[in-house]
Amino acid sequence: MHEIDQGHEALNGITRTWGQLSLAQANEAETRLKVIDEVLFNVLGWSKDDVSVEERVSEDGETTFADYIIRTATVQVLVEAKKVGVAFELPTTRKALRLGGVLSEGEVGDAIRQARDYCRKKSIPFAAVTNGNTWVIFPAVRTDGIEFEKSDAHTFSSLAIVSERFVQFWELLSRQRVLEGSLTSELLGSEDQNRLRRCVRELHREPGFRLGRNALHSYLEPAIHQALTDEAILRDRDALEACYVKTSNRVKYDTRLRVFFGHGRAPLGHAPTRLGNKGRGKFTTAVTKTVTDTPPRFVVLLGKVGAGKTTFLHYTRLVSAVDAIEGKVLWLYIDFKAATKADRPRDFIYRMLLELIESDEQFELGDWEHSVRPAYRDEIEKLKRGPLNPLFRQKPDEFELKIAEQITRERDEGKPYVDRVLRNAASRLPGFLILDNLDQIEDDDFQGQVFLEAQALARIVGFNVIVSMRESTYLRHKESPAFDAFQFDSFYLDAPSILPVLSHRLAYAKRLLSGPAKIQTEKGMTVSVDDLGVFFEIVSSSLLSDESGQLLESLAGGNVRRGLELVRDFLASGHTNADRALMAYVKRGGYVFPTHEVLRGCILGPQKYFDERYSNVPNIYDAKTGNRASQMLRLRIVQLLVEHASLPGFEGVATTEIENAASQLGVAHQLVRNCLCWLVEKGVIQTSDGLSPSDQNSLLPTRFGAFLLRVLCKQFAYTEFCTFDSIIYDDDAWQDLKDLTSEIENEGDIVARVELRAERADRFLEYCERTEELLTVEARRRALPEDYAQQLVPDLRKKVGDDAVKALSSARRRYGSLDNDAVGSRARPIASACNTGKIANSWLDRDYVFITDESGRDWFSHRSDFLSQDEWNKRQTGKPCEFLAGEWRGKPRATQVKVF
Repeated sequence: MHEIDQGHEALNGITRTWGQLSLAQANEAETRLKVIDEVLFNVLGWSKDDVSVEERVSEDGETTFADYIIRTATVQVLVEAKKVGVAFELPTTRKALRLGGVLSEGEVGDAIRQARDYCRKKSIPFAAVTNGNTWVIFPAVRTDGIEFEKSDAHTFSSLAIVSERFVQFWELLSRQRVLEGSLTSELLGSEDQNRLRRCVRELHREPGFRLGRNALHSYLEPAIHQALTDEAILRDRDALEACYVKTSNRVKYDTRLRVFFGHGRAPLGHAPTRLGNKGRGKFTTAVTKTVTDTPPRFVVLLGKVGAGKTTFLHYTRLVSAVDAIEGKVLWLYIDFKAATKADRPRDFIYRMLLELIESDEQFELGDWEHSVRPAYRDEIEKLKRGPLNPLFRQKPDEFELKIAEQITRERDEGKPYVDRVLRNAASRLPGFLILDNLDQIEDDDFQGQVFLEAQALARIVGFNVIVSMRESTYLRHKESPAFDAFQFDSFYLDAPSILPVLSHRLAYAKRLLSGPAKIQTEKGMTVSVDDLGVFFEIVSSSLLSDESGQLLESLAGGNVRRGLELVRDFLASGHTNADRALMAYVKRGGYVFPTHEVLRGCILGPQKYFDERYSNVPNIYDAKTGNRASQMLRLRIVQLLVEHASLPGFEGVATTEIENAASQLGVAHQLVRNCLCWLVEKGVIQTSDGLSPSDQNSLLPTRFGAFLLRVLCKQFAYTEFCTFDSIIYDDDAWQDLKDLTSEIENEGDIVARVELRAERADRFLEYCERTEELLTVEARRRALPEDYAQQLVPDLRKKVGDDAVKALSSARRRYGSLDNDAVGSRARPIASACNTGKIANSWLDRDYVFITDESGRDWFSHRSDFLSQDEWNKRQTGKPCEFLAGEWRGKPRATQVKVF
């Protein structure tokens, strides 16, 4: 990356060259070669691949040539060069001038108008004119309603001024800053907020509308809370025993996704014990074999987010090692979920320990006679023999009160009291201090202080310490004194598959809810059921089925917490027809939620319209960069990694490789890094070391990311969600989507609405296809590897179209018959009699055909107009067919097509 210091150093030599050229009155070619080229390439950091020279500009039969056009996937700038002798007379003290003022006069005005006209003909928004010495940078084409003459230009009247104001010059025109949007922000003002609101969701009256919960949720909520939230499970030994899953899930190759998965193992510097069957026994031994006369032990429990570390600790305490711990080992558990950034680590730890002491009943740690007085025995004896001896001999009761006052002061202070009480307890029993969820405070200083406090406490009171953390947290702190000075045992917990977890949890929920109940349905009917618990049988058979099971397993992505949240969202969502499912089960003895309903409930939750800010599933079609050319960045990154991971031996793509390739295309380095960090945070990709993306690590796809690309992106439902959430930068595409959305809202027939929705999704993908081309065309122009040049969206568009046809066929089966299908089809029927004809034209790669009837009239027909996918597959030029006559937007259209 070209840095500002390099640019400033290069400018010094160019200034000397300018002086020599000025004396010699050099021509334009020499000015360009010796000054302007040097400024563009060596000062501002543009590459030769970014710049085309003498590019043809043609209009109305006239052809001219532009001196320089700087072009990347994300930005275009035209530079018009003049020779040294062309006088650009400008005020030397002004940093910005109005284009309709002094800049409209003389030779500088002529040059600006020439550049402006070139830009209008080439649709280039920004321009600069220069004679090598003077530089004028301005907006050439505006779409925000501001006239050209009323726009401001940034001016640098000489190279001496450029040197004096070099930071401003570099921040405005350098490659690095232009890619980050400097010209847009400086020349056009802030981002057009209206454009950033151009997504389909915002066309609705209440884009953030939240649906009410489904009719059954209030009856199910107690069982859902008890069985599907960790907070409830952790407090209940029976629940832990019923719901805990011991088997871990480490998938190396997914046959359905056809992807090899690396697991992003952090370089821990040691080999932790994995908590399989043998490893769990070693962990229990590490806890139960500890005795009071051994040095304190430091135990580290590692695992990814949502692996189940907290559940494992509680299961160990209440179930697997309960006989060895109960009444024999002090187990003091501190959960940092209750901490805030405002807390000082020492104060928080001692505050929690004081609460544990005073609430303890098993060992009576807060009891005066049993624990507190013995903890202060030595101090009391010293006071008896020393300064309080007269009071002790003459007034023993007052002596006791005096002692109590002194201890109370230490208790109010916190640390001295807690240290004494725990040190006394540890002299009789082995003790463990468990620090859990300290990753909740994303602050390295805070976490480092926690480790130091834990180390100090262990030494002062003689307690053993168990610290539960993510591997990335350990990696950032492994060189700290808490780890460097301590011998410690480390254990690694792999997450279980979400499916057995759900199987256990839903069986437990069924048990909790078993028994008769009266429920009120969505339509207000009161219905009696013999056993409400059977609803969780429906949920279990639906969610654990092959298709929905893969959906949940993949969306969870090894994060049990996220998997449970998805199921809770589904069970509460107003998109879930829970009462209908229960009624169907009661009547027919069985029911399975359709996969598309599971998908909708999990992804949308309470939201009527998809908004990735409130969903566990991201929108892969919009990187939210504020720039169309980089809009497909998420999709392109995930595609690259998944394609590479399809080959055995894949160990990741270097973060720098992706960033450098994107930079060549014209996408700002920081923008790419932000996108990578976001994808890691959402669990779509992971790094080789478990840390944030950096110059030192590589990137790999997760199972979630592979599923997102290879399954969800091919589904009509997910594509429609993304249609609602994506910004549309193209005016024509936006108008098209607005019109279709208006038609959908005004259409009363369900089947017709489905067809309109399918067309809207296709138009959205058509826009995405053209947007993706901005990157792939640039990649081919710069001869980047094929990985960066191949297009993905056209194939996705075809697959989504196939899925939309299935959705439309399903809607027709459910809401219409053969006779009345035309009423609900996309085309408006104009006759009920069948027409016969032949398919005149058909193509394998297109979604429509032309039919010629017996009278010679031509009819258009989309594949959604065919009676079924089988009928569509039979289409061939010359094949006889019959159809119903319809029309669409005033044109003849064949519907309900049957091929013979």
